[in-house]
Amino acid sequence: CLFEVFALPNPRSGPVVEPDLRRKMAALLASAAGLLAHGAVDPAAVSGGLDLRVTRGLGPKGYGRMRVSAVTHGPREFADFAFEYSQPFRYRWTTWLDAARNASQPDVPARWLHSSLVDLGPGGGERTLTIGGRNVTLRLPPPRGASRGLLLSDPCFTPPAGTQRWIDCEFSERWQTFNRTVALLNSALGPSPSPPVDYWMVLGDNFYDQNGAVSDVLMGSLSLAAKSTPLAVVAGNHDMWIPGGPDKGDEFDQHGIGTMQYYAVDPAASLGLPPSSAPGAFLDFSVDPDATARWNSSLNTAANLVWYHAVGDVGFIGASGAFPESALAPHLDAACAWLAALPTAARPRWLFLLGHWDGDGGATAEAECNPCLGADTPALHARLRHTPGCAEYGSRLKYQDGHTHCNRVQEVEAGTGEARGFLVGASGMSGCSQFGFEYVETEGEAAGEGGAEGGARAGGGGALRVWYFELEREGAPSRADAVLSCVAAQGLPACTHLATLWFDSAAARGTTPNEAQE
Repeated sequence: CLFEVFALPNPRSGPVVEPDLRRKMAALLASAAGLLAHGAVDPAAVSGGLDLRVTRGLGPKGYGRMRVSAVTHGPREFADFAFEYSQPFRYRWTTWLDAARNASQPDVPARWLHSSLVDLGPGGGERTLTIGGRNVTLRLPPPRGASRGLLLSDPCFTPPAGTQRWIDCEFSERWQTFNRTVALLNSALGPSPSPPVDYWMVLGDNFYDQNGAVSDVLMGSLSLAAKSTPLAVVAGNHDMWIPGGPDKGDEFDQHGIGTMQYYAVDPAASLGLPPSSAPGAFLDFSVDPDATARWNSSLNTAANLVWYHAVGDVGFIGASGAFPESALAPHLDAACAWLAALPTAARPRWLFLLGHWDGDGGATAEAECNPCLGADTPALHARLRHTPGCAEYGSRLKYQDGHTHCNRVQEVEAGTGEARGFLVGASGMSGCSQFGFEYVETEGEAAGEGGAEGGARAGGGGALRVWYFELEREGAPSRADAVLSCVAAQGLPACTHLATLWFDSAAARGTTPNEAQE
């Protein structure tokens, strides 16, 4: 019953609900609130018994590869699905092994991660699996096909009583950031009259969580349909050190280790694991943070927090700026080499770099690696503009980030004024006093003209559009109810009349590969 309630829009922000259904929903929501108020929350309890993750396989493994995972509180056997990897969480976001930390954070469950790679074939398509008695439908547009995605960053909310809070989410109550984020994700990622949304991404500071309890509240409120939509996350400063920087780091910080297991993104590390790794392993646990105990540093390997893949006509490279550029370099080079090796018919027309930090933060931040020198998103983007395999994209290589709590076009191309970078870091935190998200869509190969490059030009098909949906802004009328009602009734792609168009390639001039190299 709770699964059905959370799969529906929030009654206060969605369409009109019949009175008898409203009463039932209110009663069940009250029950849910009671459940959430008593310590640790098991997301599987409120999402049909299956706390699912679906992410894209790392690019070189083949376009059709999807990583399908489940997170459980304690071990679990799935009689109807054979996971290749089934292991307890290591180091973080699991029960503390030492008495002192366990006494300070006693409600951290012993989480397990179960994961497998599933192949939809080189052309993508659709496949239904049965996992834990639930039907899970995977969908992937064909290579160079039209795609649609939802992006947000720095999302925050005040958790219910009984769940420890780590930061102050300034606009949580006033703007109902929890209810509205859940309503948005369940509506946008669930069944609708519009074409489906193919992916969703969170660009760091992922719900401001140190031990997984806050994330359990959010993930436990998402429908199975939402969780079946491929997800990707990048690690931000609060995902490394909950106070926001290494200067205040301590033995409780997760260093992205909880994040990499909880969201189960298929990372660069999965290509070079030693033979002694557990069966089906895809994460590198060679750095034990407690053995190192340098709390003012990044106690993880960069390869765990770098990933790259494609969805339809868009390629993505995700990276965390908490590591020196020298540590990121081999993985960035590998991502560009993978793109260069793809046949033209399978090579995505557009490319995004996804990071968290929107700037270098000055000398002090660089000295602390918050972010590291040359590892903020604009700097990495500039680097990729000169990396073979990525340089050829010219202005079709763009970036997205967060960190600063504002939503705006961050940077434009010199000379043309075409959007180069997008900042989408305002989801309820203090800063620019905004709450919104991005919607990215491409027309894909079928709409393209002029071959591999021509379809992305003005007047041709294969266009890329970036829309910004603002739900709230300090001092402005609320748009949340109008947007969420439209998304619930018609689907996200049908609601762009309520958004601001940040970029439309059909109205912009892009650089050619030759111009990009000059």
